[in-house]
Amino acid sequence: MTVNLTETGHVLFLDLVGYSLLSQEAQAARVTELLACVRSTTAFQRAEQAGELIPIATGDGVALVFLRYALAPLTCACEVREKAAALPLRMGIHVGPVTRVSDINGAVSVTGSGINTAKRIMDLADAGQIFLSDAAVALVREHDAWKERLEFVGERDTKHGERVRVWELAPWILIHGATPGGAVPLTSEHYVVRATDGQFHAALQAQSAIVLLKGARQVGKTSLLARGLQAARQRGAQVVILDFQSLGSDVLASAESLYRAMAESLCEQLDLDTLPESHWSASRSGAANLERYLRRVIFAVSERPLVWGLDEADRLFPLSFGSEVFGLLRSWHNRRTLDPEGPWSRLSVAIAYATEAHLFITDPNQSPFNVGVRLLLTDFTLSEVEQLARRYQSDATAALYALLSGHPYLTRRGLEVLATGGTLETTHVFDDHLERLLFSLSQEPLLREAILRVLGGKTPSVDAFFRLRAAGVLFGESASETRLRCLLYENYLRKHLE
Repeated sequence: MTVNLTETGHVLFLDLVGYSLLSQEAQAARVTELLACVRSTTAFQRAEQAGELIPIATGDGVALVFLRYALAPLTCACEVREKAAALPLRMGIHVGPVTRVSDINGAVSVTGSGINTAKRIMDLADAGQIFLSDAAVALVREHDAWKERLEFVGERDTKHGERVRVWELAPWILIHGATPGGAVPLTSEHYVVRATDGQFHAALQAQSAIVLLKGARQVGKTSLLARGLQAARQRGAQVVILDFQSLGSDVLASAESLYRAMAESLCEQLDLDTLPESHWSASRSGAANLERYLRRVIFAVSERPLVWGLDEADRLFPLSFGSEVFGLLRSWHNRRTLDPEGPWSRLSVAIAYATEAHLFITDPNQSPFNVGVRLLLTDFTLSEVEQLARRYQSDATAALYALLSGHPYLTRRGLEVLATGGTLETTHVFDDHLERLLFSLSQEPLLREAILRVLGGKTPSVDAFFRLRAAGVLFGESASETRLRCLLYENYLRKHLE
């Protein structure tokens, strides 16, 4: 048996509950259905194509060891839970060291605590549950879209006598077609159209080179971006979306690995036969390779417009090579001006972000954030809250607006509770959100001090103001005139920080 070097494995372990009680025929049918479902997921196909996945059949289930994409176990687990809802599945996710080995038949497998702990975490779950270890949660906490769904289960003893802390990934609460914890589905009747929607759609329809969509956290940028891209699809454009929050730290370790991931994303979503590696050369920079792939493959196979949505672009700002990536996007904008009939004229890039770009990009000539169409998405107005409340058949508009000031995420969450007969006080619907906010502030003394200054009627530092405004905690045009985003935040933070 040949043993290779140890590496980090992002492991999803899943199996069928009650498998041993089934007949052999039923066992075979269930496993076949499960494996087909797993193989059909986007996360599986992407990692397999990139050569960054080791799937291991376990008899009554499968273990998937992702070697590059940190969030792949989560996205795969959610896809499987949705597609195989009729199967009694339990799942466990862990991040830890694994070592590749080849068995007597030459098949690749892995050993190590990474895969062993993932199975032990899975064994603690019941049918329908997705459990995570502390190590897996440490990575998930970096991503707003996932951390809202984490629920601490407690400390549990494994079959091997090991004491572990376990978290559960809760499904979105789907009531009346709405998803309070994330983007509003395209078919939802609870999506509120705002003035910015029309401007965003118009910019994409005009095939603007760069369309910038700025707004605080949880204001609805992703929901609007999804609708703009869907409208572009319906007009016949090619559409690709890349969420930078979904990329693991390994992808964001260098400009080269990021450019490669961007090319792979284009290839996968456009269903191209020509893979990026066929046009990738070590003698060229990652940026040059990506451009070459765009010119020689993507622009060559179709003359249709290409709309590329980049969500959560803030994640690139603090990276040492972030300015380089944004400079590349700016150069594509410039090429459209220099060669209006060239292939770059068919590319539109829509960028959603929250942070002040000028704090990180000092050279205006390297920034795409001072060109193109710039749009700002803000909280709901009173009339928009009234509109949404009517769809939930609620008359609590005035009280809800006074408490939340139109905060889109919290407003939808509150209306969900009211629509099912609950009350905001007895359900404690905002407690988990507020506790996470308080915990985040407790980890950043600078930001905690800034909040205390605002609560005391004083001016916070400019840096803290911009960071807290982007995070959706503060509101205002400048540090000297800022305030807490809503009364709920002010009351809670005044009680727990002062």
